[in-house]
Amino acid sequence: MERAGDTDSTAAPDPAATPEGGALPKVPATSPPRQIELLVIDLINGLLAPGNGGIDVALNEALARLGQACGLDRTFVFRTRPDGMHYNSHEWVAPGVTALKDRMQWMDPAAHPTWHSAFARGEAVVIADRDDLPATLPERAFLQSAGIRSSLMLPLRDGDRLLGIVGFDSEAAQRRWGETEVFLLTSVARAVAAVVQRADAARTEADTRSHLTATLRALPDLVIEICPAGHIAACHSEKLPWLSSLVHAGIGRHLREVFPEPLAQVLEDLLRDPPAALTARSRRVGVPSLVAPHWYEVSVAPLQIDPAKGGAGVVAVIRDLSAAQATDEMASYREGQFTAFFEMCPHPILLNDYDTGELLDGNNAFKQVFGLDPKGDSYRDIRQILPADAAWVIEAAVESLRAKQSYGPVEAVLRRVDGSRFPAVLRGFMSIDPNGRRLVWALIEDVTDIRAKEAALRAKQGALEATRSRLVSAIEALDDGFAIWDADDRLVLWNTQYTRVFAGIADQIKVGALYDDLLRSAIAAGIFGQEGERDDASLQRRLDRPLTEIWDGEDALADGRLIWVRERATPSRETVGLYEDVTARRLADRRLQQVVDGGEVAVWDWADDTGLSAMNDGWRAMLGRDTPTADLPRALPDLMALMHHDDLAAAEDMRRALFDAGEDEFDFLCRLRHRNGQWVWVLSRGRVLARRNDGAPRRISGVTLDVSARIEVEQRLTRLIDGARVGVWEHDLRSGQTIVNDRWA
Repeated sequence: MERAGDTDSTAAPDPAATPEGGALPKVPATSPPRQIELLVIDLINGLLAPGNGGIDVALNEALARLGQACGLDRTFVFRTRPDGMHYNSHEWVAPGVTALKDRMQWMDPAAHPTWHSAFARGEAVVIADRDDLPATLPERAFLQSAGIRSSLMLPLRDGDRLLGIVGFDSEAAQRRWGETEVFLLTSVARAVAAVVQRADAARTEADTRSHLTATLRALPDLVIEICPAGHIAACHSEKLPWLSSLVHAGIGRHLREVFPEPLAQVLEDLLRDPPAALTARSRRVGVPSLVAPHWYEVSVAPLQIDPAKGGAGVVAVIRDLSAAQATDEMASYREGQFTAFFEMCPHPILLNDYDTGELLDGNNAFKQVFGLDPKGDSYRDIRQILPADAAWVIEAAVESLRAKQSYGPVEAVLRRVDGSRFPAVLRGFMSIDPNGRRLVWALIEDVTDIRAKEAALRAKQGALEATRSRLVSAIEALDDGFAIWDADDRLVLWNTQYTRVFAGIADQIKVGALYDDLLRSAIAAGIFGQEGERDDASLQRRLDRPLTEIWDGEDALADGRLIWVRERATPSRETVGLYEDVTARRLADRRLQQVVDGGEVAVWDWADDTGLSAMNDGWRAMLGRDTPTADLPRALPDLMALMHHDDLAAAEDMRRALFDAGEDEFDFLCRLRHRNGQWVWVLSRGRVLARRNDGAPRRISGVTLDVSARIEVEQRLTRLIDGARVGVWEHDLRSGQTIVNDRWA
């Protein structure tokens, strides 16, 4: 591809041979290099399939790629307005080049007659150097004012019609436009012309559709499309509300299933013998209503479409003649509404003569449920459609209508056309027509689903009551106080133990009581002690917090009880509270602590994941590690490192008994090294509290005592006995065994 200042292997047109104004005859096609062919194909594909960005984005991208690939300074597209003026619709400029698009929105072709004549003939305009043009030529002055040195412009045509121009400018002198380059750009120009035509066609179609839609909306008629088979294909108007509602609901159904009988018959007749092309046929038809016939004019015209695609066979226009003739438009509107309601009501509606019992009319739902047509069947008396065991309904309705011109609601069991029975609620009222005839309107509501839902609701209510009863029994069985508050912090449920905890305000514990009100009443009643004795700061924090916030704390009551309070929020923002009396436990804990502290006992706990942990300071005192920085061993290997080597074998035996043999208790005497280097005799006793699935201990707790003094006394006694050369014996009262030393024996 040739750039400014380069040469092309293909001979360029001779500027001297260029006609005045730069017009060239059509360039014969030559075979471009492979890379040019690929670029052309890629650009054309991008233009013909623009993607989500649309035609404008694809066109801008094509101009940019062409400009960059050809080393141009500007690429552009001009479009032709309906008045013949040209405007710059798309433009790409190289970096540092001035854009001209805003200046070229109203370009008169007459100002550049040489170019315009060439474009009209379908010829390209090639300008290698503007200085080659005659000095008096207006086109030269235009190029000079725009700063354009060299240019190639190609017409965009639809047959003989000029759609616009695609052009390529260079600000460098002596741009040589070779045949290869002209061929490339001409091919792209043809693709641009096709894209522009397609965009114009799409806009024209959209405008036409918009105008047609506006025209249909402006018409006072109902406009529908009907397939050749008589099915409704579309409705293009909202006029005649009660008819249009039927049509919209019946799209895809046969017109006989949608329209009243007279209208359906006329439409079928016209569809059976449609008018010739470009003609229409009309008929008037009267549709009986509850008051007087309603007159319509029905016109149809053939719809010319592709038969292979299916679709509507005719366009039908239905005009309401009665509405135009009526003196009271509101009365006509209400009559249409009532007629539509009558036919569309999902419940059966029946009209009968009060005095004779004769059936006069029934809506579609009545005909479907009971399989009867009051206007065409032999069932002419209301009594003929009721089961024998429902005859009492007639007598009750007659008496009620005589007394107050209405009856119901009354429930009875009726029979469908298939013989099945169903519960129904009947309501009715009496009206008098202009001729003085007393008419009875009856509405029959099938309540099968309602009764089934009521039964299911009663069953669900019973299940809920049973669940609540079980819940109440469960919380009553708790030894601790239990209460539930709803999302508004109002008391919903509680047990007797809760009332006992707060016995001082038992009269205020009731459904709907607010949490804060109960707590303030308990404070005022002295349940937590008198002012100065109670923990007012903790109580105030409980009052200030949101009830959905987790609360754990211990309340000291004035009567000496200690209540551990745990309150949690549920996902539905309700709050559950547990109130445990821990008075006895705390007393036992204090007594145990006194025993441990007084007996200098080391309490410890071992877990397989955390190791050994000291529960008090006894360990530190026994091993001389009573400073804050002195660490105690936590892992068993670290503890055994402090053990006397003569005791290691016994320690290993004890470990096997606990970990392998499954024993739960142990009693072990050994020597541990004191911080000062001395050996301390300790006696440890413990129990396995929990095991893993494989049987290995998961947690062990126990106590350790310093028995160094006792061992020392025993050793001294042994030495005294051995030195005195006396016999010693010991009798175990539990086992009955007697043990003697060698001298006794």
